[in-house]
Formats: sequence, C-alpha cells, structure tokens
Amino acid sequence: MNGHAHSDRVGVAAADRWWHCNALFRIVSSERRRVMLLALLAFALMAAANLTVLYVIERGRRDEERSAARYAALDAAADIQMEITQSLSTLHLLRAMVHESAGSAPNFERVAGQMLPSFPAVSALQLAPGGVVQRVVPVHGNERVIGHDLLKDPSRENEALKAVQTRRMTLAGPFTLIQGGTGMVARMPVFLSRPEGEDPFWGFATALIRTDDLMRAAGIEQLPQLGYDYRLTRWIPGQSEEQVIAASVGTRIPASEIQQVVVPNGEWQLSVGRRGGWGSPWLIVFEASVSVFVAALVGGLTYMLLNQPLALRREVRMRTSELEFQANHDDLTGLANRSLLCDRTEQAIRHARRVGSSVALLLADLDRFKTINDSLGHSIGDELLVTVSRRLAGILRESDTLSRLGGDEFVIVMADVRHEADVVTVCDKLIHALAQPVRVRGTVAYPGGSIGVAVFPRDGDSPETLLRNADAAMYRAKEHGRGRYCFYESSLNVRVKRRLALEAGLREAISRGELEVRYQPKLSTASGRIVGAEALLRWISPSLGEVSPAEFVPLAEETGLIAGIGEWVLIEACRQLRIWHDGGHQGMKVAVNLSALQFRQRNLAQRIEHIVRDAGVPASSLELELTESMVMENAEEAASLLDALRALGVSMALDDFGTGQSNLSYLERFPIDALKIDKSFIARAPEDDGAAAISRAVVALARNLDLRVVAEGVESPAHWNFVCESGCDEAQGFLFSRAIDAPALGALLADQASLRSLGTFSG
Repeated sequence: MNGHAHSDRVGVAAADRWWHCNALFRIVSSERRRVMLLALLAFALMAAANLTVLYVIERGRRDEERSAARYAALDAAADIQMEITQSLSTLHLLRAMVHESAGSAPNFERVAGQMLPSFPAVSALQLAPGGVVQRVVPVHGNERVIGHDLLKDPSRENEALKAVQTRRMTLAGPFTLIQGGTGMVARMPVFLSRPEGEDPFWGFATALIRTDDLMRAAGIEQLPQLGYDYRLTRWIPGQSEEQVIAASVGTRIPASEIQQVVVPNGEWQLSVGRRGGWGSPWLIVFEASVSVFVAALVGGLTYMLLNQPLALRREVRMRTSELEFQANHDDLTGLANRSLLCDRTEQAIRHARRVGSSVALLLADLDRFKTINDSLGHSIGDELLVTVSRRLAGILRESDTLSRLGGDEFVIVMADVRHEADVVTVCDKLIHALAQPVRVRGTVAYPGGSIGVAVFPRDGDSPETLLRNADAAMYRAKEHGRGRYCFYESSLNVRVKRRLALEAGLREAISRGELEVRYQPKLSTASGRIVGAEALLRWISPSLGEVSPAEFVPLAEETGLIAGIGEWVLIEACRQLRIWHDGGHQGMKVAVNLSALQFRQRNLAQRIEHIVRDAGVPASSLELELTESMVMENAEEAASLLDALRALGVSMALDDFGTGQSNLSYLERFPIDALKIDKSFIARAPEDDGAAAISRAVVALARNLDLRVVAEGVESPAHWNFVCESGCDEAQGFLFSRAIDAPALGALLADQASLRSLGTFSG
C-alpha cells in the first residue's frame, strides 16, 4: 500500500515537472516567435523606409539633373535666339540705308565691312536689287553667289516670294549654300517710297548665317563639355520631316529637355539630355544593397535588443517625417513647394470664408537673378537663392507660408488678413530686404525684386486664380521700373493685350522709321551756355501713338531688342554730333544711355570704336551713361570693360547717383568721369534739408574723386540757384528745354547769346 502510494506520488511529481517544463517551453517558444516577428517587422519596416528614402533621393537626384538640364537648354535656346535676333538686326540697318539713298546704297561696302566684326554669327551681307545678288561683303569666298537670282532658283524661290508677299523678313534654311557649307539666309524685302504714291519692290537685303558660326557665337559647343548631348532641329515647311540643324549625337535624345527657339518664320526645337542618361543604375543597385543590409542589421539588433522598441519607433517616425518633408518642400531652400503651397492656400481660403477675413498671395520675383546666375555661375546663384529665402522668412509671421515655385520666384501666403494696410507693410519690408546687397563667396550681388499681390476673395477664390493674378501684377510692377510691388487689377488684362501690341510693333519700329532720337541740352553752371546734350529715345507709332520710354524700353530689354536699338541710338547720336561739329560747335558732347544688356555684350568696346570712327568724331565727345546696378553686379568685369572704354577716350557718367547701392571703394577705382545727381533729390533740394544735404555730399564726393557733377531735373529758378550754389558743373531740365529734335537744338546752339540770360538765376 505504501509502495503504491509512493509510486503514485512519484508519477504525479513527474507529471507536474513535465507540465511545468512544457508550459515553460511554450512560453519560451511564444516569446521567441514574438521576438522573431518583431525582428522581421523591424527588418521589413526599415527595408521599406530605406528603399522609400532611396527612391525619393534618386527621384530628387534625377529631378535635380533634369532641372540643371532644363536651365542649360533654356540658356542655350536663349543664346541662340539672341544671336539670331542680333544678327538679323543688321538687315534693318541695311534696309534703312537703301531707303535713304533711294536704292543706290553707295556706302554699302564700307558700312557692311564695319558691321560684320560686331556680329560673329553673320558671315556675309548682300544686296540683291530685283532679287539678283549684285553686291556682297566680303567678296572673297562668296564670288559664286554674285548674279544668283533668288526669285528664279527653284530651291530658294518659295521663301523669297513669301518675303515679298508678306513684306516681312524671312529666314530660310538651313540648306547647302552656293558658296559651300551649310547655313541660313535671312532676306529682308525692300520697298521704295515714291512721291506719286507707288511703293515698288526694290529687292532684298540679305544676311548669310553659317550654322557653325551661329553655334559658336551662341556657345552651344560648351554643352558637351558640361556633360550634355544636344540636338537642334526644325520641321521642314510643307513636309512631315524633321531636319537636324546641329547635334552632338547622331540619334534622338531620350527623355530630353526641350526648348523652343523662335525664328522669323518658324520655330526650332533644342533638345538637351544628360550624357549617359538620367541617374546611375549601378549606384541604385549599390544603394539598394546597402539599404537591405542596413535593414537586416537593424532587424538583428532588434532581435537581440528587445529593450529598444521606442528607439525603433522613433527611427521609423523620423524616416517617415523625412519622406513627408521631402515630398512637400523645395530641395534647395527647404521652403514649401507648389504642392504644399496650394494646400496651405486652400486651408487659408476655407478659414477666411468661415471668419470673414481675407487671404493675400504675394509673388516675389528677383529682378536681376538671370544676370547674376549667368555671370557668376549656377552654384553662386543657388547660394544667393538660399540667402534670399532666409532673409524673406525673417520678415514673415509664423502663420504665413513662404514657398519657392522654382527658379527665382517666391510665393508668400498671408492668412487671416484683416486690413490691406498690413499687406502693404509686409510688401515694403520685402522690397527693402530684396534691395539689400548679398555677399556670396566674396562677391557682392544686388538681386532686387518685384512683387505682385492678389487678395481673396476680390481677385480670385482658388490658389490657381490667385497665383495667376499675382503673376500678372508682378509683371506690371516690373514694367513700372522694378524694385516695387503692385496689387492686381482687372484692367491688367487690357495691359497684357497692350504689351503684346507693343512687342509686335517694336520689332519693326526701326525699319519703319518710327524711332527717333531727341536731345535735352546740358548747360554749364559757370557760363550758362550749352556744352552738351543727352540723347533720349522716343517712339512715335502710327497705331499706338507716342509710346512712353518707361513703357517700351523695359519691354525692349526683356525681349533682347534693346541691343539693336541701343546700337542704332549710338550710331544716330554720333552722326548728329558730327553735323554739329561741322557746323562750328566742336565743343559739343553727347551722352548716350547704355542698357544692361548692351553693357554685358561681348566686344562692346570694339563696337563703340567702330561707331565713333565711322562717324568721324573724337571719342572724347561721346559720353556713356551707366547705372549703379550695372557696374556693381559684377564689379571686376565692369572695371575691365570701363578701362577698355577709357582707353578709347570715351568718357563715362554714373546716372541716377544716390538711388542705388554704390560701394565707394569700387567707385574710386572705376574710371568714371561724372556723377549725375538723381532728379528726385534736385526736385526737393530747395525746400528739403535732407535732399539738399545729400546733393551737397555727392558734390563733395565728386570733388574728392576729381569728377564732374551733373544735376538732372532743374525745372525752376530755385533749382538753378541751388545747383549753382552747391557747386554742380552742369545742369539739365525743363527750365532750359525738354528733349527736342536735332534741328531745334541746332537752332539753340546758333543762338547761344539768348541762353546766357539764364545765368541771372544764379544770383
């Protein structure tokens, strides 16, 4: 009995031990399975996060590569179009010369020979009376083209007849040239005016542009050096066939960036792609392998370190947050991108509807970013954008959204606006901040900026509408002189139509004789006599009336037409100066304003040397007026160019002095001959002590630098007395004369005695 009881107790104990061991085994196995599942989950999450980050990074890398290619294509297309526009401007001058000589053009060879060095893309200029080429410069290498009848050549007659019928310049080609090689021929039809009212066809003025010369002048050959392939093509008129104009590869470029080049009678297409394609497959494989390895390592560590679950969750949240940030923010500046901007704008509009407030959308565009980017390089341009974004962010409220759309455009969303005056205050601060100099890698840049403002609900009820209207207002601000802000108005649509009409008319204004140069006299404060004049451009359009320079000059700068127009003004002013000198007024000087585009032109000094020499006037009688921003954007290059102009004997004046951001240390080393006090100071000087003090300070500075001082805006005897007492050397303004034509100024020069009485104002 006792033996059986003992056996039972032993069996029960063994069963208990087995049950406990089995339970422990089940617990341990369950824990291991849980640990394994957690490790696998960590591996999967980390792998997914890493691969997602890898995808976003690779997409960002490709977007960055495509963005760089887009900028390269945009710059290259703009350079090609600028070279074509500048090259074709020669034909406007030739047509005017034929008009003035009633078809004889006796000075064609001399004028064409002097023009060609200034236009590197043009290899020859021709005159074809009746359509037959009779005169060509240079003759050497182009002998075979003499006698060629453009209207009877089956391969050329279509474009030639089209030019005659439309009375507009055409650009034919590229095709194989008669004199060898390939190129394009621009034909300008010339019609002579007769007193009896007839308008007969005289013939053509033509310009030969060789393809290689055009590509070289536009700098397109640099694209392969930067790692890009390119193809410049066009669709052959009347055929469904694409013609290759120039290319670095023999096949189409897949997934390329495409830009259009507008030529007089068609469009070319420039395709630019990264050599070797977008991204790097081997780099992706390597990064993916590293990502999987890191995920496996994290999974193993998770398996061993179960006491670190919070760190894992934080890592996942951080990676997720990074992905969300990258999806909604600009890679360069870290600002909100277009997607986040639209979302924030919609939220602000919904809130404004509920509480009855407004939303202001401000679009800010840098005025001189392209110039800075082109002259100093894209890397400095990127650093400038980052600096500007930080400067703008420091002005705004925490509730405002600052975003970058791309390029040099920034958008600010001001939510819950109660008073429009608050928007005005912010705009004033932003304009002031953008006008301040920015130092990047030892270089000082002056970006400046213009702002367009659209307000919900007055100007639109959606992000797209507000953005479009703010963009229109921003362009209006640029048209009014830049460096300012403008609120949207419904009448801007009318202004857009007028802008298109102005641009169309301006392209033909020179050849139609609608542009003219007028002259505002400059008087010596010591003698009261006319010692010079400022050449001022005027446009009298039969359809648009007299167009203000403040309206058409900025348009000419934006379209690139200012290069040809500015050179025409220089030629006309020097020609008129020669007439005055021959009339006995050898002391007369003429001042001509240079545009920023002209100032950046290659071989500017050589072009001016040709113009002065052709006119037969001393270079010392020509004065070029520059703005502070032009010489300060790239001070080193500006100093080199000014030295070259000084070597010719041309004098330089700094216009509107006191309104820009002059660096006096640079000013001292620039070869400047005169400072022009801005008329805004002269206008207030007799009554405003501050304006008077600034004007006197400018005079004192000029004396220390041995410079002449010219006062603008002298409109009353009080102004005259002030400029005389303050020590200005010369003065100009409505008190003496408005801008008048050359014969009227010639009459004043012939009667200097009548102007001496103005000297009584100084007493």
